[in-house]
Amino acid sequence: MPDREQQQPVERLAILLGKAATPARVADTAQMLAKAVEAALPLGVAEDAITLVVKNLNMVATLRAWTPAGDEALTFLSNVVFDPVRTSQNDPIRTAGVARALAHSGKDMVDDGGVFFVPCQSDSPRIKLDRTLVHVLEQLASSEHTTRVHGGTQVYSVVLRVGRAKEQSSRHQVRLVINGKAQDVQLHADAFDSFVEAMRSGRKVKVELKACWRKLGSEFELDLQRTTAVRIDPTWRQADFTKLLAEPILSVEEGLAILSELEGDE
Repeated sequence: MPDREQQQPVERLAILLGKAATPARVADTAQMLAKAVEAALPLGVAEDAITLVVKNLNMVATLRAWTPAGDEALTFLSNVVFDPVRTSQNDPIRTAGVARALAHSGKDMVDDGGVFFVPCQSDSPRIKLDRTLVHVLEQLASSEHTTRVHGGTQVYSVVLRVGRAKEQSSRHQVRLVINGKAQDVQLHADAFDSFVEAMRSGRKVKVELKACWRKLGSEFELDLQRTTAVRIDPTWRQADFTKLLAEPILSVEEGLAILSELEGDE
């Protein structure tokens, strides 16, 4: 079950199909919404921050957010549906991912006559899941001139801050020096204690990151919202780094000797 930071879930988006909730229809709808939620959620946020409720009568599928991070992601997803062009202008990369997910499954569901709306909002706009919407979403998805690359990397930094991402949130962030600037990234829950200890010590540490880079034109930049500090490498020592930097001119033999000496000390 989700770590329920909110006593009551927030419902930001639903789709009314007005037909029987057959297993096939429920599966198609759930797959479409699941892919869209995956694209909207920042890296490191628990999947169960958002849940799906399906009502059999005339089939209504409702997405519920249980955490602030889930609420933010669900609000973004809703914005893609109700105001796709403006949302794309503000965040083209994330919008393209959500639009691609909705269009991929949605094009096979247009004959079901689905209608998106916001639950518990009497004046909610209603957007039909028809060929027009699918076409708009496909255009937004195909117009993305960016590429995301996921992988691992390391940074050498002091830990400047460890704290909650937002007030009342159970998620934590850590502030590190990345590319010469103080930057906040998500912190893996299992690494909290070690980062607090490093912050208190003030020592420089080697941090392993589960990172995401986005390509804009010919350049790649680190996507901080989708990057998570996973652990501190306990085998790395500040003295090792200082020792290597203290020898600006080394022959190959001297360099190998220093590295061999360091490995022998471990």
